[in-house]
Amino acid sequence: MVSCTEKITEMSSVSPDGRHTLVITGKKPNFADPWQVIFQKKGKEAAEAPMTEIYAGDLNDKNVTFEWIDNVTVKIHFLQQDDTERIIIAHFNDNGLKVSQ
Repeated sequence: MVSCTEKITEMSSVSPDGRHTLVITGKKPNFADPWQVIFQKKGKEAAEAPMTEIYAGDLNDKNVTFEWIDNVTVKIHFLQQDDTERIIIAHFNDNGLKVSQ
């Protein structure tokens, strides 16, 4: 039997200087679908927040890591279910957040 229960998880990471917090929210409609991952700056709701899909059984500190390059740029490493690594770069600026895939 297929479960139709949506899973939602949230993770965050703070810049080395403590000025910026990146929040990622993952939504998975059911177990067969990829995670829909939304990237946002904490405290700033974006009408059209950057989003991507990640193929993983779960999103947690075992398969998602944050690597701050400096105080405004962070690499997010996602280890997907097929053992491939997906890297997303998020950069904080005056307008909020820019995400590169």
